[in-house]
Amino acid sequence: MFCEAPVLGIYDPDKPIEVETDASGFALGACLSQPDDQGRWHPIAFYSRKFTPAELNYDTHDKELLAIVSAFKQWRHYLEGASYQVVVHCDHQNLTRFTTTKELNRRQVRWSEEMASYDFKITHRKGVDNAAADALSRRVDYMEGRIEPHPAVFAVDSDGSLTLARPSFPMLRIESNPWHLKIREAYAQDSFAQELLALEDDPRIARDREGTLLFKGLIYVPARLREVLVKDIHEAPAHGHQGIDRTTERITRNFYFPGLRKTVQRIVSQCDLCIRSKAATHAPYGQLQPLEVPERPWQSVTLDFITKLPQSRDSLTGVKHDSILVFVDRLTKYAYFLPYLEASNAEQLAHTFLRYIFADHGMPEELVSDRDKLMRSEFWQTLMRQLGAKNKLSTTAHPQTDGQTERMNRTLEQYLRCFVNYPQDDWATWLPMAQFAYNSAKQESTNVSPFFANYGFEPDAYREAIPSRKLAQQGVLKAEQLKELHKAISLDLEHTAPGGTEPKEGG
Repeated sequence: MFCEAPVLGIYDPDKPIEVETDASGFALGACLSQPDDQGRWHPIAFYSRKFTPAELNYDTHDKELLAIVSAFKQWRHYLEGASYQVVVHCDHQNLTRFTTTKELNRRQVRWSEEMASYDFKITHRKGVDNAAADALSRRVDYMEGRIEPHPAVFAVDSDGSLTLARPSFPMLRIESNPWHLKIREAYAQDSFAQELLALEDDPRIARDREGTLLFKGLIYVPARLREVLVKDIHEAPAHGHQGIDRTTERITRNFYFPGLRKTVQRIVSQCDLCIRSKAATHAPYGQLQPLEVPERPWQSVTLDFITKLPQSRDSLTGVKHDSILVFVDRLTKYAYFLPYLEASNAEQLAHTFLRYIFADHGMPEELVSDRDKLMRSEFWQTLMRQLGAKNKLSTTAHPQTDGQTERMNRTLEQYLRCFVNYPQDDWATWLPMAQFAYNSAKQESTNVSPFFANYGFEPDAYREAIPSRKLAQQGVLKAEQLKELHKAISLDLEHTAPGGTEPKEGG
């Protein structure tokens, strides 16, 4: 009834316009209204959408402001050049000063420039009086991980005593919106899908039990879902806004559609967050002394620090950190990103090393590190000798000798810039996601992901993802297969390392 007459009106360019906006913790909503001939206001259009993973990290002020900016983008054809000044109603009092304040962050400055072509004013309206936009921003189907209601735990017997009404207590049930369901529903409107379905005798084409269309073992994605799929995979925190090559490789593990790489290239190259967050690369400064390529995983490990960061509190332990400790296996490129305190001594560093590297992978034959004072300490040197490891330090004047970790640091910093909050004090909570995003992405130098090189299978970031094309790849490879893989990687690294430097990581 809200989307038809007499409630819903028709836009009239000669009448005043009001826009109601609101933002919840997970979505935004807006309603555009105009008066009828009797002066009664009627909705003309509704708009709502979920926040992207990056937008979920915005503070309340920026989420409310994003609702306004998004509404104006959606209804630009109505609002730009309107006959009357557009009146915007929101329940966030501070936004009424947005057009006059001089203290704006970079994101707000960009939005201010986008809004400069409109004639509008923002007014405050209580949430109870802003019902349309409020309801749109709280659509239940936009929520993730919501708790489903359960029947009462206890029931009253005929004698008045309480008994359990169900065998167990209520549990949290995660609601998902799996891609394969969206894809199957879109097949009916996709002409290419109908052509594939007509080729019943083609061995490349099949359908699984649920009716999902497979082309060469990969899920075929209908045209209207392709951009959304690419954006979701590219922007997911567990994938880390990575480059064209890595995003393409992730998608082709499970999905197929014509022109996939061109679509990825266009979307990634236009990603606003990537453009603003990633530093430009440049030619190497010169030839550096090569490091001998290891023959097996965790034989040679690099260690480095990213220091002078804003203090960030660990959400689990409550401990504050100001640095990141990075360990990388030089063969498989598998990495650990650990929150650290720059003031820690050599004994604390050794404890961290034993806990994460030694406990999981044993003792490496060599540890490549910059000439940090902790590396030169008597305690650390004694520990290395007792454990039988070489402590191979980088050249004093050229810390880039450890080119692998230097490149790794830049990759990690780029990831954090994409997801941290504005004060940049929550980076410690993003390190596990950053570590997963890096380790599950294919490396240009090895042609496999670090996770696969270590364990023999690709991990899933989200359980609603489509199973990979070959179930065999989901199981752990046999010991002999892994041994052959490690030998091949070692030979490839020896062959591809240019000019004595470690090969760069893939885009």
